[in-house]
Amino acid sequence: MSARDQAARDRLLALLDQDRCRRPRPDERGWYDAGTAPDVSTRGQSLMRSRAYATAYRVVRPALFRVAGIGRSPSAEEERRRAVRLLTLSPGDTVLDLCCGPGNFTGVFADAVAPGGLAIGLDASDAMLARAVEEQAGEACTFLKADAARIPLPDASVDAVACFAALYLVDDPAAVLTEAVRVLRPGGRLAVMTSHVHDEGVLGGPVRALARVNRELSGIRGFGHQEVVDLVRAAGAGDVHRRVEGFTQLVTARAPRRAP
Repeated sequence: MSARDQAARDRLLALLDQDRCRRPRPDERGWYDAGTAPDVSTRGQSLMRSRAYATAYRVVRPALFRVAGIGRSPSAEEERRRAVRLLTLSPGDTVLDLCCGPGNFTGVFADAVAPGGLAIGLDASDAMLARAVEEQAGEACTFLKADAARIPLPDASVDAVACFAALYLVDDPAAVLTEAVRVLRPGGRLAVMTSHVHDEGVLGGPVRALARVNRELSGIRGFGHQEVVDLVRAAGAGDVHRRVEGFTQLVTARAPRRAP
């Protein structure tokens, strides 16, 4: 590990809430392990933890989302620029990339918050984290193995949280979003990109039934039209906005500001 990588991890360690960790330890492969990563419970989660998919992810993910967006999804480069803009990242910020995979967004966030800031990529997959450390770790970028539903950071400790192309895989989306809002500083920004099922109108019933079957078979959840917006609001966030692109949606929100 380089001195720059170590400096970023030291800053992460200073930020961690040790009471929210279980058997925390540095991993020799370059990330910090909070000891809370959940076991695999679905086929989708198993795929995300495979070494082969971690290697192919950079190519496979954009192709899948172009299909899901029915031609309206932005390119990978445009998507990353948009993420930085939506999170209004600036030098000195601390940003948490939940379920970061191989760190495609984490590295871009690190560039946006440097100098003086820190991008933390959190994931439960050793294979994904190994790719992330190899390709993205640096002076403003570090990685953490942990459960996104039990984030080992203090309340109000980060300026922005992103969760892109992952919420549909977790066992408890409500818990993940509640944790995301908890760690945001007052007025902090949240951005979530996930699946979208057109479950309203005449075909709403059959569409919901198909989404349930897909989830049972693959472990991938198809969120209903209002579901993620309602979950974000229930987590305590406000100023909620959504943009739908084919079978994907982008939801943004802000953590509540403290009363004067």
